[in-house]
Amino acid sequence: MQFSGSPSLVFQCMLPCMPLLTATEPAAFTMERPQGASEFLLVCDHASRLVPESLGSLGLDDTQLASHIAWDIGAAGVAKRYYAWRGRPASA
Repeated sequence: MQFSGSPSLVFQCMLPCMPLLTATEPAAFTMERPQGASEFLLVCDHASRLVPESLGSLGLDDTQLASHIAWDIGAAGVAKRYYAWRGRPASA
């Protein structure tokens, strides 16, 4: 990751010969309130159960992918409510 002179960030793939996400897949994260009034960035990982196509199912069946083994169920909702309450920039 590199910081440019503007508030935007430039992200670089560590393995350019084997990208993890394809152009048809959703973004790996979302930003909430990027102009929030804080110098801190709050992060909520495991906010969804999406797995990049390049990784297949990680050897997990549909039941496992829908369970806590694959994601923190409800974490995104709790995080978004907290971000809104605190007015912080955040990524989930």
